[in-house]
This record gives sequence, C-alpha cells and structure tokens, in this order.
Amino acid sequence: MVLKTSLSTANSSYNDIEIWTETEGLPRLLQYVTHINHQKVPIFLVSHGPFRVYSQNSMTEQYFGQNIACYQNYTGILAKSTNEDVYAVFFGDQNLEIWSYFVDFSIVDLFQQLAEKDVNCYYTGVPTVMSRSNTAIFDRVLENKVGNTKKPTAPRQMPPLMLSTTHQISQAVNKMVLSALRLRGLTTSGNSNEMVAVREIYHMTRKAAMFSLRKYHYNFNGSKREDANIQMEDIQDVVERLLEVFLDVESTTASGK
Repeated sequence: MVLKTSLSTANSSYNDIEIWTETEGLPRLLQYVTHINHQKVPIFLVSHGPFRVYSQNSMTEQYFGQNIACYQNYTGILAKSTNEDVYAVFFGDQNLEIWSYFVDFSIVDLFQQLAEKDVNCYYTGVPTVMSRSNTAIFDRVLENKVGNTKKPTAPRQMPPLMLSTTHQISQAVNKMVLSALRLRGLTTSGNSNEMVAVREIYHMTRKAAMFSLRKYHYNFNGSKREDANIQMEDIQDVVERLLEVFLDVESTTASGK
C-alpha cells in the first residue's frame, strides 16, 4: 500500500510524496517544523516505521536531496500533522535513499496516568540544559503536553521517569523492544518464516532484557540502587545492546570480507 502525502513549508508545497506502508490511518498532510538529528529521537516515541519514501515529482526529489541527503550528519526533517500528537520524520540512509517514520507524543499521557495512580511513576518534563541542539522541538512538545495536564502530587525534583514495579518494567520493556524492531523495519505480525524469526527475536530480547535489568539490584557489582527504581534510559540501553548482539550485522561481515 502506498500512502500519498504532501509536505508544506513556509515558501512552498511538495507533493507526490509516496510512503510505502501497510499501516492505515497515517496523516496525509504534513507541515515542516524544523531540521533535527533523527538519531536523537527517543525510541519509545516511535509509533510506525521506518518506511521507504519515493516521489516522481522532480521538485520534491530536489528538496529532499538538498535537505537530508547528507546522511553523515544524521540530518532529518521533522513535520507535524493535523493531529497535534503525531509527527513524521524524514531521513536519508547510506545509499542516499529516503525513509520516514512517525512519532506519537500521546505516550506521555500514559506516563501521566501511571503517575496519577500513585504507583511511584512520575514524569516531570525534559530538563532545561544550556545547549538544546536540534532536540529542542521535542522538548517543547513534551513540556507543552505536561503543562496542559493535571500535575501529579509528587516532589518537584524527581527523575523524568522512574519504574519501580515489575509490571511497569515489563510493560516498558515490551514497548521498547517492539519500537526498536520497528526502527529496523521488522514487525512481529505475519505468518512467514521471517515473521516467526522476528517473534523469536522479540521474546528472546524481552526475556534477556528483564534478566539483565536485575544487575541494578545486585550488591556484588556495585550497581545496586537504594531506591530500586529503573529508568527508561536503562531499558533503552539494555535493549539496544541486546539487539546489536542478536540482530545487527556489520557491513564487512555481511559481505564476507
């Protein structure tokens, strides 16, 4: 299935953008927001993709070529849809091919709901730092969403997101593994042999991640935490390292060199 969409900027509109995806309900009208480093987008915000992007419009091809073909700098384009929670990210790979994935800030609402249920899971927004680089747009969206919702009655100086119960950690690991697989173009749905392999990788990564996170409770390795809480950053780091072992193959190895 091909999703045909258009991208509007302050000076022009670029049509005939074909996003090759089987996912329905994705936005068809996008508006340019800013250039970003697409590798700094938090994995847990990614909802769909990545998908291949094509166009037969010479003006559109020229726009993407001039703006995101310099993949060495991880330059990407962030565009918003009519849904204030959904954004699209366009980026180029090492073959100068264009890809796109979607991010959904509604996950922040889930964090707020967990906090309001008094399960020691708090979200206090993205801390302000001296150098915000090109991640500032994500900081602003997250801060605005938190500002428009009811604040939990929690200490002001809490970490961005702390997970303390087994259920919270398990749910976060599930979502992180699925998001990381989607970023690699893999999905656990389907009946083909490849999908069976993906499901095996998913279950193996999930179990290994849950076991690996126990390291923060051991005394003998000097990493035990007094509060016994796990951060989202801990889970993302563990999942990425596991998938590098289970799934990722270096180009030199793949070519048999």
